[in-house]
Amino acid sequence: MIATESRTLTLDEFLALPEQDADGNHFELDEGELVTSSPTGATHARRVTVISSYLYQLLDKTVFDVLTGEGGILIALDPKPIVRGIDIAVLLRADTPEQGMLRKAPLVAIEVISPSNDPTDLERKRRQYQNFGVKEVWFVYETATTKTLQVYRQSSSMETYAQIYEVPGPRNVFESEALGDSIDLAVVVRIGFSQAVQKSAGNRLARKAR
Repeated sequence: MIATESRTLTLDEFLALPEQDADGNHFELDEGELVTSSPTGATHARRVTVISSYLYQLLDKTVFDVLTGEGGILIALDPKPIVRGIDIAVLLRADTPEQGMLRKAPLVAIEVISPSNDPTDLERKRRQYQNFGVKEVWFVYETATTKTLQVYRQSSSMETYAQIYEVPGPRNVFESEALGDSIDLAVVVRIGFSQAVQKSAGNRLARKAR
């Protein structure tokens, strides 16, 4: 669950907060307003593990880095600071800080959407990511009846457009322009951890054999 408190903080005040409170709630900062989110459940955590493991196996580790665990990204400074937590960030290895929050835009920001997520906050977050320079934003929706990946990109004229992929659907993969690779939709929104590792390892061996 996401809650925005009627409490404004400077960036220094926000950075002085603990990473989480006694109940396990995490904090974000939306133009100076404190945003509190409750701990996620096992389904969300499993999906984040599957996607991040798949991307880690798929991508060239000398070029890309894959970060998980609500890693903080500093989007804007005072007087209206923005600090967001990303479920999964894919970035150039050269842009990974040795410590502290991300201060450069990742190539891809991935959010695994839970029923408790506020659609208004998600849209704000998506705009903030893209205004910061994130090339692709992925929203992963997985319920008992719907499995969908929404990919947001910006055109050369800076207009945002979305592509929506359903699993099962007419396409098995989509081309990530930001990563320069084909992404297996079934791995991202459906199959389990061991299958993801086996599938991505097989794909990697196939590419080496070509």
